[in-house]
Amino acid sequence: MTLSRIAALFWSGVGALILIAVSPLRWWHPYCDTQADGPGYYAIGAPLPYSEPTGAISLEHTILLLPLAFDVLAFAAILFALAALLMRHRPAPRRWIGLAAAWSGGLVLAALLAAIVFVIQALDVTAWSFSPHDSYFSYRPVVLATGARPCTG
Repeated sequence: MTLSRIAALFWSGVGALILIAVSPLRWWHPYCDTQADGPGYYAIGAPLPYSEPTGAISLEHTILLLPLAFDVLAFAAILFALAALLMRHRPAPRRWIGLAAAWSGGLVLAALLAAIVFVIQALDVTAWSFSPHDSYFSYRPVVLATGARPCTG
């Protein structure tokens, strides 16, 4: 694997973490008692919901690590494919440029991942499911939520 591909891999991971942070897609979970009341609660994440506000305080969230990891890998794969496509017909950069890009991408990615791990451990917000009563698969994207839908289960 060349230095430019290693740099693209690291910077794709950085870009994926930034995309997840700045582009939250909202998913809603319906009320099962009265559908006319609208969404019961919501979760955040793209392409899968990985974070749900607890409602205790404004910034407290429950975070599911497996969907978060899947989201990061999905965005990183897309960004890496785009970077490989864009770099296909470009001449190879000088060795020191590739080395600097790889090291800087690796350091930024490591710093972001360390910050995320620190925050998750400090706040103790991880869980295996959002709620013991709600199904993970009953969440729907808000953009697709038009009208009342029957509850399942």
